[in-house]
Amino acid sequence: MHAGISMRFGLYANPRTAGLKEVLQPIIEFLGSEKRSSVIYEKELAEYLGKSGLPFGELDVDILVTVGGDGTILRAFQSCDLPVFAVHAGNVGFLTTVGYSEAIQGLKRVLEGNYTIEEKLRLKVLLNDKRLPDCTNELTVHTSQIAKIRSYAVDLDGQTVAHFRADGMIISTPTGSTSYAMSNGGPILAPGVEAFVLAPIAPYKLSSRPYVLPPDGNVTVRLLDGDRTSLLVLDGQFELEVDGNDAIHITKSERRSHLVNFGLDFFERVNLRLDH
Repeated sequence: MHAGISMRFGLYANPRTAGLKEVLQPIIEFLGSEKRSSVIYEKELAEYLGKSGLPFGELDVDILVTVGGDGTILRAFQSCDLPVFAVHAGNVGFLTTVGYSEAIQGLKRVLEGNYTIEEKLRLKVLLNDKRLPDCTNELTVHTSQIAKIRSYAVDLDGQTVAHFRADGMIISTPTGSTSYAMSNGGPILAPGVEAFVLAPIAPYKLSSRPYVLPPDGNVTVRLLDGDRTSLLVLDGQFELEVDGNDAIHITKSERRSHLVNFGLDFFERVNLRLDH
């Protein structure tokens, strides 16, 4: 990106975020006053603000600005393939580019071309033969009823890797290794390590441990309790019921998520965000 080039920005936030208008106002005013920028609002946010907007699939912009926490970013990643400049204004903000107080300075850096785009591996998910939304963080399968343990099997290229009884299981990307999988004993994967993490959720046997799986393999999750249902959840944004008649197939997606980055070291980010 060359310095000083004119840029089109999309703007998206969860309208249910507390105090959202106060958070958005400086960003809207800055982008509106800059001759080098123009703004298009995502449709749901536009309706909240009383403005006109477009759905994710029709946003023809250079950078999508999201305002919120990681859930807001993950929804944007599921809905489009645009590079995301993420402003932290929610609870969890491990993925966010800048804090709210740094938003304007960060946007100035973007307009000057002083940034990089970080590519993130996604999971491609098929339920039987139907493709579901890709995952930037993780796929989770868990019991649909509280305190009802289920039996699961995970295969890699047709060979059974793990067979366990548990509250559920997580398959995460390297990005998601610092999220739900980590909370269930999974390892943190450093940048450059392309792999999946398989982590059981509250397994019945203490010998059931997390696995690191190769990203080029074909992973299949099987539910072994017949017609007893579980919930399949993708990045915390999309969910549906599954049962023993269903097979969940996971491979590396041909698409990547793209996040604006200002060069913050991964381990610095981990220590900064996870210690708070």
